[in-house]
Amino acid sequence: MNTYTVSILGVIFGALVPMIVGMLWYSPILFGKKWMALVGMTDADMVTAKGSAKKAYLLSFIGALIMSYVLSLFLANLFIISIGQALYVGFFAWLGFIVPSMAGEYVYTVRPRPWSLYILHIGYQLVSALLMVAVLYFFR
Repeated sequence: MNTYTVSILGVIFGALVPMIVGMLWYSPILFGKKWMALVGMTDADMVTAKGSAKKAYLLSFIGALIMSYVLSLFLANLFIISIGQALYVGFFAWLGFIVPSMAGEYVYTVRPRPWSLYILHIGYQLVSALLMVAVLYFFR
């Protein structure tokens, strides 16, 4: 496989996408209250969780950087020439890699988790993946 150069700036901006989407998605503006109810989290738990938030954000950003870089390689190596094609790649990357791997967290668990939580999480991942490939497409 020939590898082509990717835009480092695009990869960085692409990695910021899931961070921004996550702040909105899991906030009270969108699905934050629903998410808290589904995971059994109280307002007091949220206050406690803020103490370890820096580490969680750092690890999430590292994961987003990796995802952004790999999607950037996909777009470069597949010779994507339109935003529609980029979104197609993002959708199928989500469907083929994220959806099944996240399902394992719900299938193989001692304490069953609600499937509505799974839908909430994969919805966030879909929006993030599509916006990420759009950013990467425009930075190519």
